[in-house]
Amino acid sequence: MSNIFWSFRGPLLANFFLMIILLIGACSDGSNPPTFDSHTSQLLQNTLDTSLATLGVPGAAVTIIRPDGAKWVGVSGLSSIENNTPMVPGLKFRIGSLTKTMTAVVALQLVQEGPLSLDASVESILPGVVPNGANITVRQLLNMTSGLFNYTDDVPIFMTTEITSGVLHNWAPSDLLAIANAHPVYFAPGEGWHYSNTNYILLGLIIEKVTGNTFTQEVTSRIINHLGLNNTSIPTSSDMPPGSTQGYFWYAGTRYNSTKADPSFGWSAGNAISNNDDLAVFLTAVINGSLLDQQRNTDMFTFVNDHGVVTQGDDAIYGLGLYYFSPGWLGHSGDFIFGGQASLYGYNGWMFIVQTNASPPNPIEGVHNGADYIWSTLVTALGLPI
Repeated sequence: MSNIFWSFRGPLLANFFLMIILLIGACSDGSNPPTFDSHTSQLLQNTLDTSLATLGVPGAAVTIIRPDGAKWVGVSGLSSIENNTPMVPGLKFRIGSLTKTMTAVVALQLVQEGPLSLDASVESILPGVVPNGANITVRQLLNMTSGLFNYTDDVPIFMTTEITSGVLHNWAPSDLLAIANAHPVYFAPGEGWHYSNTNYILLGLIIEKVTGNTFTQEVTSRIINHLGLNNTSIPTSSDMPPGSTQGYFWYAGTRYNSTKADPSFGWSAGNAISNNDDLAVFLTAVINGSLLDQQRNTDMFTFVNDHGVVTQGDDAIYGLGLYYFSPGWLGHSGDFIFGGQASLYGYNGWMFIVQTNASPPNPIEGVHNGADYIWSTLVTALGLPI
């Protein structure tokens, strides 16, 4: 296993190095595995129930893993409103932008193997696909410094086509890029930072162009099969696999069952399906560096701030497919526009996986992502820094 942490300098080093030590320790076998005590378990369940009620979403599933390996699994609410079916552990969800971390790993493996370069321009790989592609690099796509418009910010297109019309539209990547290209860029490449799904649609196309395989094939072989993620998939249709929760969405005051919304609108930026157990395995592999060599891990864990400037301080925001939050939280959040939200974060050996089967039906001040909100309340309940 490569050890990425020796290559860090500054305040990020201690947090990441401690995290890897604690994660390795958590994997050790013992005859009496540690557990959460009953008081803490009840505290976490009460916190989850209260948070879910505050958000007004149907259901949620949570897994928390302590540095010593103790695991708490909690569920709340319903997996199906129509059938009044309670949420249960192990169900599969659409994980939204957690897909990006998988996409980033595949791209970095291709850099590691030679057919792709982080400094290659988009134009050199995908001629004519985006304006100014000659000045946008693969690295800038990965760390969100390209300046390209985020196509999902053109929300009315998706609302009218997918949900309110009841029509399952299959979006080609070119359709999604056309939406982005119709809008001005946020800034010149490398001159700022702005979250944009458009970057990761381009990365999906680059992966396909470089390998000659589909995005689904590459993620499946390199990550899903490699790690034995039996409850994870990259869908090629709107069908959810057996053992999945229903998904819901509110628009203009009306609730829609959006379980079969076509995930092609998220594709390599957000179409994956998984459950909490698989996501814990995946995040562990990302953090311990086992999916990449030392140089590529160093690249992945090189963060920029909101000005797009590389930083080793607490102003860090985003690496290559990973968020960083002071004082050391590492992971990603996800928002499947038509069906749920997810959070996947690690901190000093702790791991939190939160998934909901809907976004909050009404705006809540200070809440952008419902799963992130639940995560923050659980972190606070445990007395961890946030």
